[in-house]
Amino acid sequence: MNDKARHEIAHLMSTMQCARDFACVKAGFEGLCEARDVGMEHNLICLDKQACQECGFGFTTGVAHVCRCPLRVHVAKTLKI
Repeated sequence: MNDKARHEIAHLMSTMQCARDFACVKAGFEGLCEARDVGMEHNLICLDKQACQECGFGFTTGVAHVCRCPLRVHVAKTLKI
């Protein structure tokens, strides 16, 4: 990860609260919940129902689990993780 990406992540972290204390960042994004970018600007489809329900940024609409975590969305869209 380059310096620009680190700076963007640090900035996002400073603007939000995380129920998991940014465990994804601390783990170097290893074991990150699986999510799919389907073209929504601020949301992803979360493929891990349990993670979606536990993180505080997820919600379920019918059969889809949606992730609204700004950090997870950023990582998916810019780092393709």
